[in-house]
Amino acid sequence: MDDIEAIRKKKLRELQQQQQQPMFAQDEFEEAQQKEYEEQKKVILRAILMDDARERLGRIKAARPEMAENLE
Repeated sequence: MDDIEAIRKKKLRELQQQQQQPMFAQDEFEEAQQKEYEEQKKVILRAILMDDARERLGRIKAARPEMAENLE
């Protein structure tokens, strides 16, 4: 009986791990997409903003991140 219970517990752990793996993969994928988006945004802003405008945006970002996000 103990062997059967041990096998059941082991199988349950394996199933739980299998279910969690896709969630971790999805989280990693979304995080990678977010990083790529932020990097592209930096490149675009660097290309279209003058130095003083980038500095002002940086100050706004430090004081009011929500407003800076809207401006970007």
